Amino acid sequence: MGIEIHLTAPLDPDTLALLRQLLGLPATDMPPWANAFLTTILERIAFMSDAAAATIARLTAAVQQNTDVTQSAAALISGFHQILVDAVAAARAEGASPAMLQPFNDAIDQITQNDSALANAIAANTAAATEGA
Repeated sequence: MGIEIHLTAPLDPDTLALLRQLLGLPATDMPPWANAFLTTILERIAFMSDAAAATIARLTAAVQQNTDVTQSAAALISGFHQILVDAVAAARAEGASPAMLQPFNDAIDQITQNDSALANAIAANTAAATEGA
């Protein structure tokens, strides 16, 4: 069984009373400095919790943005490669000579090598990330 408590600063007196009860502290007869100390600690915990939640939200957004960019780049590379392949095939069908098409074939080969290098880098980093988790 787990209990989650989410605190937001500043803490109201009712919340402080409930926390004292949960922590087994006396509800009354605490010296003023102890009340102030407890309030300060609990407010710092609440602040750290809020900061952690904000950091997690920013991290989640950054990961989503990175995923979107990566997927867009992959689609662009794949699409551009196919456009060149189709253009070379169409030019060949229209009678273009191999010498005329060589620069395009070289570009297709380079894109294929880049795709492979990118895929290998992603696979290597994905395996490392998975093993480290």
